Order: sequence, then C-alpha cells, then structure tokens
Amino acid sequence: GTLIANPYTESYFKFTKYADYEDSNLLLHETDGHLYSIQSGLYQDAGLPINIFTRTARLDGGNLDNKILAEVDVIGEKTVDFMMMRWSDDDCTTFSKYRRVNLNYKRPSLRRCGNFERRTIENRYIGNFPLRLSALELEIGK
Repeated sequence: GTLIANPYTESYFKFTKYADYEDSNLLLHETDGHLYSIQSGLYQDAGLPINIFTRTARLDGGNLDNKILAEVDVIGEKTVDFMMMRWSDDDCTTFSKYRRVNLNYKRPSLRRCGNFERRTIENRYIGNFPLRLSALELEIGK
C-alpha cells in the first residue's frame, strides 16, 4: 500500500521575516525561501486546518482532596463551530475521550465532567473560523 503523510502533524511557525507590501502581509519561510501571504478571513494553511492545541497546568486547588468538576465554561468570542475538550487525571498518561463544545452557544460549556484529585485539560480546534478564547471557568465542588 501507499503511505500518505498525516496533514495534521504538529509543528511551529516556520517564518522568520515579515513585510507589509501593497496591503499584503508577506512572510519569508525559514528554509525554502518562498514568500507566503497571510489573509484575514482565511483560517487554514494551504487548504488544511490549522491545529490549535492548548493544555492547562495540573489543576488541584492546592490539595489532593477529591473534587467534582460540575461544569467547564469556555470564555471567549462566539464562533459558528465546535472545539474538542478532554482531560487527564494521571499526569497526561491517559486521557478521556474528546467531547464537543459548541462555541456558538451564549455560554459554551461541558457539564458532568466527573471526579478528580488533580486534572489537566486539553483543547483542540481545527475549524476555519477565528478563535478568540480567553479562559476556562471551572465549577468545582466536593
């Protein structure tokens, strides 16, 4: 069979120089020498989704008591799309399954997020809309 490269691999921003020329935002690639343009309103890279990934620090509230995560609210601008969220309770050794968060809701959130002593939360977004998030708000009980 033929091997197909995974287009969703993680990387870093491989551009070293920027110029604004005749209302175009131009970037110079660090190794291939080509000029690329950034267009407002386009949230993909060469037709492929841009993989936006965030991970919180380990959250424990200063103790290892058992906690209940009743709700996670995503704070930011509304977008007509979904984000995926999952978590780990064992220092990122294993993770829950991803759950979809509708970013178009007035208050995007997940409810009934289980018990934990220490938790890390991961978010992933690969949509073709602007993503402007500022925080996760957690409702934690005992």
